[in-house]
Amino acid sequence: MCKTCASTPSTPYLQGTTCYSNCPERYFAGANNVCQPCAATCLTCSGSLASNCLTCDVLSTHKYKSGTSCLTACTSNQYLLGNTCYYCSLSCLTCNSSSAFDCTSCRVSEILIRESSTNNQCGTSCSNGNGYVLISTDCYKCPSNCQTCSSSSFCTQCYPGFFASGGACSTCSSNCGTCTGTATHCLTCNNSYYINYATHQCKATCDTATEIAFNHANQTNECKTTSVPHCLVLVNSARSQATSSTIQAE
Repeated sequence: MCKTCASTPSTPYLQGTTCYSNCPERYFAGANNVCQPCAATCLTCSGSLASNCLTCDVLSTHKYKSGTSCLTACTSNQYLLGNTCYYCSLSCLTCNSSSAFDCTSCRVSEILIRESSTNNQCGTSCSNGNGYVLISTDCYKCPSNCQTCSSSSFCTQCYPGFFASGGACSTCSSNCGTCTGTATHCLTCNNSYYINYATHQCKATCDTATEIAFNHANQTNECKTTSVPHCLVLVNSARSQATSSTIQAE
């Protein structure tokens, strides 16, 4: 029956009347290498306080480790991963059970910005009408390539180069700058293409037999359909210019 363990260096810790190489579970090495009991919530510990836990008993009610404490449940600003409680991001009031940065609620002065099903942040403003929509106190990201939407799954207006169809955004024809309804129903054209507003088609050159090319001051190139043969239009135009010059000379 031991009273001290000084004479046994391989088992220097005394617990009751037995010497150990380390204090057993639920005990820690106190003064004079005498094992002292941990707090009831700890499995192993570094001191006698409930905030001195090193590990928790997963079979007990206090099985979740939060810092150096063992809890029955994580606090509201924490999330559980395995049997360990981790703190949410500082921007969150509460967060998802799998990520510190996936907020589920925010402080009173902030709104929840729902980027995706696994990425939701807290902020002070919503870019409503610019890829996001504010519904109640939550800000939802619009579908891909969408500028304005009525929900996170239904687009009402797409960014230039796309058109809305069935609540989603599809790509315009490569000739179109903007389009509506279908990929080839152009409203504006890309680069040096000409638009025919009658057919809403964009083309590299106008049809010389049925169209006249215009280069407007706003840099819009336009093909205008004419029922008059193109050569006759040019003749009449030349005659008008000649007449005008004669009148000015007189």
